[in-house]
Amino acid sequence: MKILLVKPDHLGDFALTLPVLWELAGRFGKENIDVLVYPPNVEWGTLLPWLPPLHPVFHPIFARGSSGTLDESFVAADALAARGIDHGFELSANRHDGLGKMWLVLAKAKQRTGLSGQWDFLLSHPLPGRRTHETRRMAELFPAEWGITGESDPALFMPPALRHPGRGKGQGIVLVPYSGKPIKEWTDAAWAVLVAEIGRRWPEEPVSLLAGPERVEEGWALAARAGLSSEAVFVPGTIGRALEKLAASRAVVSVDTGAAHFASLTGTPLVEIFSGATGIDRWIARTAEREATALYNPVPCSPCRHEVCPVPGRPCMEAILPEEVAALLAQVLGA
Repeated sequence: MKILLVKPDHLGDFALTLPVLWELAGRFGKENIDVLVYPPNVEWGTLLPWLPPLHPVFHPIFARGSSGTLDESFVAADALAARGIDHGFELSANRHDGLGKMWLVLAKAKQRTGLSGQWDFLLSHPLPGRRTHETRRMAELFPAEWGITGESDPALFMPPALRHPGRGKGQGIVLVPYSGKPIKEWTDAAWAVLVAEIGRRWPEEPVSLLAGPERVEEGWALAARAGLSSEAVFVPGTIGRALEKLAASRAVVSVDTGAAHFASLTGTPLVEIFSGATGIDRWIARTAEREATALYNPVPCSPCRHEVCPVPGRPCMEAILPEEVAALLAQVLGA
């Protein structure tokens, strides 16, 4: 059985796919699986040697500064036809993704999940409901007899160097204030109050702000507002460095972004501040789901999928108070 998976999504979405990939590799062998991915996610192949080959493809919906062209992506998919693909699966979070369907056709997958006929690849195929978690949603695309659940514990497939040493251990509290969508972000004022509360309750724990290179100046401004030095802003640069930082910390407080899913993979105690932009049932970090450590204010307009909130006061996020976050942080710290 030769399998092709199409998963060109961003960092956090790909992190949610890892339990599924682990189960598939264990059943069929990594040499019998190929995965088309968002170019930065190719790094996972060096971090997790058990992963199948990861082939970078450019997708305009998921570009975010990644290099490449659509022509190169079509060539990459076409080259996989020589592998003799038996079954292709489109795992993209975007239901209306025509490109993923085209890549499966170019790779000449004999069976294509949800697709049949000459032109059906141009249409969207049905997927499990919105209230199903994204990892389970992907697992449900595979034949039931394969036994793919997506429920494998990351402790099975993450290397020890990228795993948290255990509750109560680690050093420092990492705050993750930034997301790919502004609507998912808490206010700087709220973060500053939380930093002050952490300093009062856990003065021995250094606080770090994790930021991507495109947000570093905002991170410096937030650090100054919160009374932290510019050195408190940590810019990982690679997936590996981000995982190392999260694994070594005592706890993580994050908005709905890739780092929250990374923290679930490392097993680091996590508090997630979840906006109403996306459905919490589908996108909550698995640790926050399991430990009930997400703060979420349900509002009638959720999930809205907006980039910027049109509602005055942004009630889904601004109703979440720093005191509530600190109380939940105390719970995960056992303090």
